[in-house]
Amino acid sequence: MKEITLRMTVSLVLFVTWLATGITGVLLLVAPLVYRMGASLPMSWVTNVHIYVGFVFFGLSFLHLALNWPAMKGYIRRIGRT
Repeated sequence: MKEITLRMTVSLVLFVTWLATGITGVLLLVAPLVYRMGASLPMSWVTNVHIYVGFVFFGLSFLHLALNWPAMKGYIRRIGRT
């Protein structure tokens, strides 16, 4: 069985936070339309989740970049040669 590394964990959690931020962002976008249709969404909860998960996503992005920096440098060099 393959060992779970820090890079794998950060990438997976980064994906989950990206997904949560996207879903809550869409909910925040459509909330006024849903309200005009006569329904309501728990907007204070959605707003809080969006904000806090967004902060986690932002921090994990830097950690992900730091953990993958050698690969990033290789990509940049390869692009520079073309």
